[in-house]
Amino acid sequence: MKICPCCENKVERFEPTRITKRKNALCPVCGSAERHRLMWLYLEDLLEPGKSLLGIGVLKNHQKILRKRIGKDFTSMDCVLGVADIQADISIAGSIKDKYDIIICSHVLEHVADDQVALLEIKRSLSVGGVALVVVPIKKNLLKTVEFSQVESGNHNDMIEKEKKHGHVRAYGRDFVHRLKNIGFNVKEGKGCDWPVEKYGLQKDEIIFVST
Repeated sequence: MKICPCCENKVERFEPTRITKRKNALCPVCGSAERHRLMWLYLEDLLEPGKSLLGIGVLKNHQKILRKRIGKDFTSMDCVLGVADIQADISIAGSIKDKYDIIICSHVLEHVADDQVALLEIKRSLSVGGVALVVVPIKKNLLKTVEFSQVESGNHNDMIEKEKKHGHVRAYGRDFVHRLKNIGFNVKEGKGCDWPVEKYGLQKDEIIFVST
């Protein structure tokens, strides 16, 4: 028996993804993928009455769960009109108007034009003692992040074409943690293998960056 920490349902199995057919991936109830479930496990330890939470790019199903859980203390933000409380581009300075105790941002930064501005926005918008939970897809074979707009013709062509199909403008390498630290974050890395992988349907090598 598996447990989805997002919707708290017990399921026989997690479903494969539709396109890549990655096994043990999607919750059949709420649609969470491995990265969502990892994020949620860390989020559970942070949620307390009265703490404000900003969710950037959060699934609609999960917005409903969070709103039921913490009510008016939850605010959602997305660049797409009509899918969140706030429509804004995180890569534009000043896009976040308030301070929050917790900010979650999963698989968003690889889509935005300027991730440095986005990270600065997140850092600026944390209240004193606040925590940001950040997850990005990392190519473990890359030492350094590849910005597609800066790549010379012929380099990484196959990888870039594949990533662009998903709307990505960069491929993060193992240097991502330094991007966070250069912004001024103190960073602790957590991994899927820190939790029961089979029970929660996690990818053991997936990293979450707990940033303060």
